[in-house]
Amino acid sequence: LGQRAQGAGGTDAAITAGELAANAVRHARSPFTVTVSCLPRWVRISVQDQAPLGGVPLATRPGHGLHMVAQVAVRWAVDPLPCGKVVWAELPAPVAGQE
Repeated sequence: LGQRAQGAGGTDAAITAGELAANAVRHARSPFTVTVSCLPRWVRISVQDQAPLGGVPLATRPGHGLHMVAQVAVRWAVDPLPCGKVVWAELPAPVAGQE
């Protein structure tokens, strides 16, 4: 993210990446990959792991991982993959000149 990661948006991105990665460590217990994509309107942070979704919907609990992500993200979701899943969140991209 470079210079775009400064300020509140950068803090939100750091919280999101940290919480999604912590969930992968705690729950998936498999290797995982964190990806950050800078799109014109969004910053998408995704964590892909090798653990299947398991048919149980992901839930948010106040003060914990996905609840914190849901508070700062415009939207988030989990997508099942043939060999695991990807959990992603999108945050507003900083507006030019307001970073």
